[in-house]
Amino acid sequence: MKQTIKTNLYAVTDILSLVAIIVLAFSVKKKDETFLITSGIFTLFAVIVFLIQAKWGQTKVGNQSSSMIYAKPEEGAEPVEVPPQGEYFGTDGVKAGGKVYKLPNGVHATVSQNGKVSIASLTGTLMYMLIGGVLPTPPDGGWQKLFER
Repeated sequence: MKQTIKTNLYAVTDILSLVAIIVLAFSVKKKDETFLITSGIFTLFAVIVFLIQAKWGQTKVGNQSSSMIYAKPEEGAEPVEVPPQGEYFGTDGVKAGGKVYKLPNGVHATVSQNGKVSIASLTGTLMYMLIGGVLPTPPDGGWQKLFER
C-alpha cells in the first residue's frame, strides 16, 4: 500500500504518550480509576496513531547542510539529489557526510550542517535506534548506487 501521509504523526504519538503517562501518575496518586481509564484511552490513541504513521506515513529527509545529499527512494535504486535547504519525501535512506543512513518508515529526518542525521520526534528516534541508523554495507542491490555516490 502506498504511503500517503506527509505529516509527522510520530510527534502526535509523543504528545499522546506523554499525556497518558501524566494521567497515569494522577491515577496512582489519587487512587482514582477514572484517571486509569483515561490513561488507557490516551495510550490506545497513541498506539493507533503510531501504527497509522508506520503504515502510511511518508519518510522525509530535509537538508539543512550546505552540501548536496542523496536520498534512496522507497521505489527504485537511483539516488535523488536533495539540494541544501531542500527536502525529499518517500525515502528509504540517505547519504550525507560520507555515511549512508537507513530511515525507518514514516520518520522525518534532518541532515544538519555537520552532515549528521537527526530525527524529529522521540518516537521516530526510538524507531531509528531500533531499525535504522548507519549502514556499513549495502543491505541489498537496491542500495549499491547510493553507496557509490
